[in-house]
Amino acid sequence: MARFLEERSAGLSGFAGKNSYGLTLHGQSEHFDELTDAFFATLLKPTFEEKLLDQERELFYRSLEAVEEDPLKQCFLAFQDVIFKDHPYSLRGMGTKETLKKFTSSFLSQRHAQTMQESKILFTYMGNLPIEEVISLITPHLQDLKPRKEIKLSSQKILPAKKTTINKHFNREQSHIIMGKQAYNIFDDNDLPLKLLAAYLSGQGSPLFTKVRDEMGLCYAVRPIHLTAMEGGYFGIYIGSGKDKVQLAMKAINEILQNLKEKGLSKKDFNSVKKMMDGQFQIGLETNEDYAGQYSIFEFYNLGIDHYYDNHKKLMNITHEQFNKFLKKFINNDFFSVIAGPTSSDLHPQQHC
Repeated sequence: MARFLEERSAGLSGFAGKNSYGLTLHGQSEHFDELTDAFFATLLKPTFEEKLLDQERELFYRSLEAVEEDPLKQCFLAFQDVIFKDHPYSLRGMGTKETLKKFTSSFLSQRHAQTMQESKILFTYMGNLPIEEVISLITPHLQDLKPRKEIKLSSQKILPAKKTTINKHFNREQSHIIMGKQAYNIFDDNDLPLKLLAAYLSGQGSPLFTKVRDEMGLCYAVRPIHLTAMEGGYFGIYIGSGKDKVQLAMKAINEILQNLKEKGLSKKDFNSVKKMMDGQFQIGLETNEDYAGQYSIFEFYNLGIDHYYDNHKKLMNITHEQFNKFLKKFINNDFFSVIAGPTSSDLHPQQHC
C-alpha cells in the first residue's frame, strides 16, 4: 500500500476527534479511479494484524509512561478532568494500559464494522472531476452499506465545573499553570466573541506576551487556549513559569482579565482583532483539504454546508458594544487553576543544622 500510494504521489491517513473518526485521501485526479479502490478497501475492509497491533500497543504503552512524567501534559489532562468530569471528553485519547489490552484484531474489526453499518457517514469530495463521474466511481463501493435515515447525533450534558485549585507535584525548576473555565459548544453563538477574545490575547503583540513575559519577566511562555466541540468547550490561559514566579504570574494574568472586564477593549484594538480574524478566515480556505475539512465538520453536525461562511459573517457583525458586554459577563470569578510543578516544600526546603 505504501509503495502504491508513493508511486501515485498520494496520501491516505486516518483522523479521530472527540465525536467522530474517519479516513482522508489526497491525490491527483488522473489516479482517482484506482485511488478510490484503495480508499474504500481501507475504510470498509481493513485488516488488523495482531503482530502490528502488538507493535502499536507497545508504542502506546511507552507514550503513556512518558505522559506520566511530563508536567505539561499532566497539567492539561488535569484541566480537562475538571472541565469535563464524567463526560467522555475527559477520557484519554491514547486510552489506558487496561483499555489497550482489549484492542484485539477481532474487537477492532467488529467495532468498526458495526460503526459502518449503524452510524452516520459523510463522504466529501473536493476536486475538478464532474460530480456525476465521482458518484459513478464511489457508488459500487457502497453496495454493502445499509441505507439509513438521518441519524440524530447524541450528546451528553457536561456538568458545571466548580472553582478549584489543583496542584500536581513535580520536582522541577519550571511550573505549568492553566487558569480557565468551561465555555461553549459548536452550536452556541456565544463562542464567536470568545474567538475574538482568544485572538486578542494571542501572539507576541498581545498584552499577555508584552506585559507578563517581556515587561515583567514572569514567564517564558503564555497563550490562550480555546476548545469548541460538539458537546462543550473550554477557555483558559496557559503559563509556563519559573517555580518561584507562579503566584506573581497568575496575579498579573488576573489583573489583565479584570481590566478587560471593567474597561473593555478599545475600539481600535477591537477593529484590529476583527481584521486579523477576517484574514485568518481567508487563509483557512486555501487547499482542497481546507475546503473538505471545513465543509465536512459543519455538515456532519447538521449545521449546514454554508456554516463556515455564515458563522464568519456573524463574527464580523459583532459590535464593539456587544463584545465589551460579553467580556463583563464571561470574565468573572469562576476561573479555576491547575498547577503542575514544585510544591511549597520544594520552594522552601527545611533547614538542617
